[in-house]
Amino acid sequence: MTRTHRELTRLIRQRIEESNGWLPFDAFMHNALYAPGLGYYESATVFGQSGDFVTGPDLGPWLGLAFADLIAGCGGSWESLNSGVWWSREVEAAACCAE
Repeated sequence: MTRTHRELTRLIRQRIEESNGWLPFDAFMHNALYAPGLGYYESATVFGQSGDFVTGPDLGPWLGLAFADLIAGCGGSWESLNSGVWWSREVEAAACCAE
């Protein structure tokens, strides 16, 4: 167990004692995730290549390019993308290939 984990454990135990032995789950999770300097999301190593998980923007421009291609195929606007036109085209194309 690292120093940070020990300190976080101490903090949560303190919160439990301050709450007369019972800490609501949401308060426990808030401390576990967001306690300043101790919580999971307060860690500098959560995101990115060396972290626990990598999000689309961390990988490069590929997610944005995929959205651009999708929007361009729907007439070039968010409105057409939101209308579901792209979905019906994909379903029709899949149905044609299945026959």
